[in-house]
Amino acid sequence: MAKSAPHSDSELRKIPGVDTLLVLARDRGIFRHEVDAFRVYLVRRTLKKIRDLVLSGSSCPEEDKILSALSREIDSFNSSKMRPIINATGIVLHTNLGRAPLNEDVLEKTIELANGYANLEFNLNTGQRGKRGEWVTNALAILTGAEKALVVNNCAASVFHALTTFASGKEVIISRGELVQIGGGFRIPDILKASGAILHEVGTTNITTIADYSRAINKNTAVILKVHRSNFYLEGHTEEASLQDLRKLADLHEILLFFDLGSGDIVPRPLSLLPDEVKVQDGLIHGAHLVTTSCDKLLGGPQGGVTFGEKKYIDILANHPLYRVFRPGRLTLASLQEVIQRYLSGESKSLTSWAMLSLSPEEILARAEKFKERLKTSGIEATIEKGEGAVGGGTLPDDPIESWLIALKPQDAEVFLTKLRQNETPVIPRISKDRIFLDLRTVLSKDEDLLFSAVTTAFANSTA
Repeated sequence: MAKSAPHSDSELRKIPGVDTLLVLARDRGIFRHEVDAFRVYLVRRTLKKIRDLVLSGSSCPEEDKILSALSREIDSFNSSKMRPIINATGIVLHTNLGRAPLNEDVLEKTIELANGYANLEFNLNTGQRGKRGEWVTNALAILTGAEKALVVNNCAASVFHALTTFASGKEVIISRGELVQIGGGFRIPDILKASGAILHEVGTTNITTIADYSRAINKNTAVILKVHRSNFYLEGHTEEASLQDLRKLADLHEILLFFDLGSGDIVPRPLSLLPDEVKVQDGLIHGAHLVTTSCDKLLGGPQGGVTFGEKKYIDILANHPLYRVFRPGRLTLASLQEVIQRYLSGESKSLTSWAMLSLSPEEILARAEKFKERLKTSGIEATIEKGEGAVGGGTLPDDPIESWLIALKPQDAEVFLTKLRQNETPVIPRISKDRIFLDLRTVLSKDEDLLFSAVTTAFANSTA
């Protein structure tokens, strides 16, 4: 092992020990209520970086700089904590920002069911063990006309669960034009492979006919998988087989027709500016044995996945060991129950995400004008420009939402953006070239004061 240079040896001796730095940090108030294991971990991580710096030929930093490095290490560690933020992007179901925001009264009911015990798996009529999420799955079946439904923790789990259960070791036929990539880099072929299913691609990117599926069926075929292209569009010379024709083919060969809807609708969209998405009911009516979708995209509720379909298949899924792996917890079921209740009572438009989607461009413009005038009183010039928002979550990517944007031009847009992210309540806007854009569609009314404070503070702190 190579010896360090004499310079490094002398500088290494200047680096304080773990105990010394712990005392210095405590005296400066850098640590507060953290446990010893946390303090020691971050001190050691800081000292390692300083040691590596010295070994590379630099001098040992002075005490104040070492303590500043420790403070930055603590801030960096804590920056990954989940915190409330203000979404000023205009993207309603923003995957990186938690997708569908939940109503306060939905959260209150969720807390009520979580603050103590609940009949999660207890039948109050019989006094015996009950089925988890029974009301939720029954209600979802009623809303869609499905024979039965099953809830798991996300849509990818729904897909994996179904493929593992019905196609492990067997072939799954899918069009090349539907081998999509979903959020977080997950790809349909990867999920197929992990489930133990054998991928059998048919057709081409733009054209897959019923004859392509028919020719591919063999004695090892278990499933025909159709995937809704919710996060992109194919235009031009295209053709695809319908669910109705695929169902006839599946019945002829006694195999399963599985439709991964991903997002979609359960009721008509309240916003006339957007077209309706494919509905769960469409998939069931047109012949799919199973339909999978996301709770948050479908309902504007918590993250979860739902499999709808024929009772015999749902029962098999519910009894498969993977269901215990993927089943949702009490908090998810509690909030989902309250969201579904809105649909049963005809009040779905009051859900936060639906309300945001329902805002007309005129309503957004009126709010933007008021906010602009408010900024002007603080000496901040802004303009109002026509723009576009989005549903988000991979839904209707080619159908933007007409909106109005507040445009700001700080001296340094990147510095200003950083200041907004570092605010006590971080703000996430859009940036284009040297300008910052705020879309109030996704800013809750109760957060406008916080947004105003964040913008004015960012301007004050980023002005040279």
